[in-house]
Parts: sequence; C-alpha cells; structure tokens
Amino acid sequence: MPEPDTTSISLSFLYTKNDYVRALRAYNTSRLNLPLDILSLVVLIGFGAIYWQSPSLHRLAVCAVALSVVLALRLVAAFTVIPALAGRGESKFFGITSLVLTSEDIHIRTSQFDSRIKWSIYSRVLISRHFYLLYSCSRQFTVVPKRVFKSVDQQIAFESLLAEQIPKIDRRGT
Repeated sequence: MPEPDTTSISLSFLYTKNDYVRALRAYNTSRLNLPLDILSLVVLIGFGAIYWQSPSLHRLAVCAVALSVVLALRLVAAFTVIPALAGRGESKFFGITSLVLTSEDIHIRTSQFDSRIKWSIYSRVLISRHFYLLYSCSRQFTVVPKRVFKSVDQQIAFESLLAEQIPKIDRRGT
C-alpha cells in the first residue's frame, strides 16, 4: 500500500481589507470581458452622438446613450463600489488564517472554524498578480495572497501542488 504524501505547505496570515478588495477586483476582471465591454461602450456612445440630432433615429440614439451609461456604471461598480462595500465588516479580517496544504487535502483554520477540504471541491484556479483564487464554484473562492509565502521555493511548491490537483489554471496579470 502506497504511503500518503507527507510533504505539506504551511501558511499563516492575516487577511487585510485591501487583500479582499484586490481579490474581488481580480475576480471581476476574470468574469467580465473588459475589451468587449469597453468597445461596446465606445460604439454605443458614438452611435448616440452621431444620430442624436436625426429625427428618425433619435429614440434609438437615446437608448444607445442610456445603455452606455448603464454599462459604464456596471464597470465602475464592479471595480470600485462593490469590492469596497463587500470588504466592510468581513470577519476574515479579524483573525489569523492558517492553511496546511498536502496532496490529500487543505486544512483551513481560523478563529471561527477548523476544516479539512478535499482538493476535488475546487474546479479551477485564477492566478493574478497578487493572489491565487481557488474556485469551489463560480462565485465562491478561497483567496491565498502571494505575499504570505516564506520563500520562492515554497511558492513554486504551492503552484506545483495546484497543477497536480486542480484541472484548470488561468494565469492573468502574473
């Protein structure tokens, strides 16, 4: 019988509000198609500006401008308002989070819970400039800040473990 892997990666850190806000921005960046959204915004504004004075297309121009305003507000909210509001009062900012990662599972410990999670719960990983976001479903993820690694070797070992355990890895802005 093969012996279980005894190699583990231990991390201990305190989430900050800035961590949470940045992680939500990375999440929103991964969910939205920014180039297409910005192009749509420009096209809608351009159409509205060009045909605003046209008697036959004025209503359509007004709709295009209104839609561009809604799209612009959505983008502003996704990157400024929602992350800032979501970070308020989050209990995860008030205590130390400890992670022990092995090839078997992830042991997550905070002042509020102590749990072992199988790797199979995670379907994908988003690696951003500052974080690893381990997705358990489309809107739930575990955030591991890159700043918490004690060494480059430990971070490389973590990435190797991710590659072994999680089928889809998306690298953005790394």
